Amino acid sequence: MRWSLRSKSAKEIVDHLRPEEHEKLSAFAGIYGVWSAITGGLPIVFLLSDFTLVMGFPNDLTRVLAAILVTVHAICIPFCFRWQKKFLCSTEWARQQGFRPEHLKFFEFRRYAS
Repeated sequence: MRWSLRSKSAKEIVDHLRPEEHEKLSAFAGIYGVWSAITGGLPIVFLLSDFTLVMGFPNDLTRVLAAILVTVHAICIPFCFRWQKKFLCSTEWARQQGFRPEHLKFFEFRRYAS
C-alpha cells in the first residue's frame, strides 16, 4: 500500500496537462522551490549554524530575520495555493470537465494499492 495526499481531482488535471501547461506549472514549481528555500531554509541556516559568526550579525538580529522570513512564507502559502487552483482549473481539460477553483481540493489523505 502507498499513501497520497494529492486529491484525485488534482491528479487527474495534472495527468491531462498539455505540454505548454505542464511547462508553466513546472516553472511555477521551480520559482516556489527557490522561494521556499529562501523563506524556509534560510531561517534554519540562520538559527542552527555558525552563519552569525561568519557574517558578523548579532544573534538577536538573525532571530528576528528568521521569524520575519518564516512569517512571510506562512502568509504567502494560501496565495500560492489559490494561484495553483486557478491555474489548474483554467487548463483546457479541466474547463471541459467543469472544474472550478473554489471546489477543487488539493489534498486528501488516502491509501491506494501500489
